[in-house]
Amino acid sequence: MIKSKLIYLMGCLGFIALMTSCQEENDGFRPGDAPAIGIAFKLSSDQTGTNANARVLESAVVIESGYFHVEEISLETEGRTANGRFEKEFEIEYDQPKKITLDRFDENADFFIEIAEGEYEEIEFEFELENANDEPAIFLAGTFTDPDGNSIPLQFEYFDDDFEFEVEIEAAEGEYFQVDRVNNPLFLFEMYPSNWFSGLSSAELENAEITNGVLLINSEVNEALFTKVKRKMKDDAEIEIKM
Repeated sequence: MIKSKLIYLMGCLGFIALMTSCQEENDGFRPGDAPAIGIAFKLSSDQTGTNANARVLESAVVIESGYFHVEEISLETEGRTANGRFEKEFEIEYDQPKKITLDRFDENADFFIEIAEGEYEEIEFEFELENANDEPAIFLAGTFTDPDGNSIPLQFEYFDDDFEFEVEIEAAEGEYFQVDRVNNPLFLFEMYPSNWFSGLSSAELENAEITNGVLLINSEVNEALFTKVKRKMKDDAEIEIKM
């Protein structure tokens, strides 16, 4: 894997996006066989993420693992080829939502999407999430450390099926980025989910209901905390990246 050439700071869901050139085989697809882009997700160990003004979280929440289920990906693209300019839209829908497991180390692509060869001015992704097999659309696991230093397991469950996030990648004004059989870009989205909990105070978490030794947050348990986290997630669910 060639290391990242460009780094883009993002606010969407606490992401950083790194655009790299992908040279590895994944899920039976070998980049270079056809023009394609790769998409990968991973967790970051940096709790403050990309927000230069972020403080150490008062709530002392650290997210260590998780997953989400993607039901559909929509793409809108604009660019040019030797034949002229183009605008194309297409969707990828899964028979069963695809489970994307989050970790801190694996940078292999979670998705490979074949697109037309050409010079791109803009690519817009829309990811629609949904529950699957009695599992939530979004699941996060970590710990809450109270002011006395006690560590309590924490789990967040998002069972609603109306969550989606958008990422719009644009070339600098008047410029394009290339996608062809040589240039197969990989967009690596580095997630900072601890930021979603930054609006919760230690007092709120200390007084939260504990279920079987776990501080569980969902639409039925600790609903007030769930509402705050959900609102912050949705507020951050759209982003534009200028390359």
